[in-house]
Order: sequence, then structure tokens, then C-alpha cells
Amino acid sequence: MTTGKHEATAEVLARLDALDALFTSIRQVVDRHDLERRKVLIDLRRRLGHCIGEIDHAGSALFNGTVDESLFHRQLADLRYRLAHHQAEWPAVAIEDSEVYRASANAIITFYEDFARWVRGRVPTVSSAARK
Repeated sequence: MTTGKHEATAEVLARLDALDALFTSIRQVVDRHDLERRKVLIDLRRRLGHCIGEIDHAGSALFNGTVDESLFHRQLADLRYRLAHHQAEWPAVAIEDSEVYRASANAIITFYEDFARWVRGRVPTVSSAARK
């Protein structure tokens, strides 16, 4: 594996770990019933946007020139779209204690988990292809 691909792999995995932690925190906040959760959620959403930008950059470097490049970008765009739609539907300042809200948030988390599993599953293949 080239140094660039190795660094890109490490960066993608680090960004996925950071996103995992953020989505775990979001899941915990979603299940809270206090008013402070809105403030916490605003901060988590801000950090989430930043982290998604970072994985876009790292994933672009990792998947560049591979058969998975366009699929990575489509899935990431889909995640961004779903997240934006959810956040527009449920602004943090307007969130009420609702099963509908929790279901929407959990659907986003599940979609992210599927995306992360796919990326992690492709990393060894990308790494092997880079050696050839």
C-alpha cells in the first residue's frame, strides 16, 4: 500500500470512529427528556457537520480511482440529504418529546451505521488494490 493510501485509510477509520462516537452521543441525547438536551444537540449537530466534511475529504483520497469512488460519494450524499431533511423537520430548538422524532433520529443513525459498515468493509479491498 502506498503511503498516501495508508494515510487515507487511517484518516477514514479515524473519522468513522469520531462519527461513531457522535452518533452514540446523539442516540443518548435523543432518549433524554430534559430541556438541556436541545443545547447539547445543537453542539452535536455542529460537530457532526464538521466530521462529515472530514470523512468526505479522507474518503475522496482513499477511494480516488477505485470502483467504489462513485458509490462512496453517492452514499455520503444520501447521508447528508437525510440528515439535512431530518434537521429541517426537527430543528433542535423545536424538538418535543416525541416518538416520531426518536424514530426519525434513529433512522438516520441506522443509515449512518450501514454506511460506516460498508466503508469499513471496503477498506481492506482498497488497501489490497493499492498494492498492485
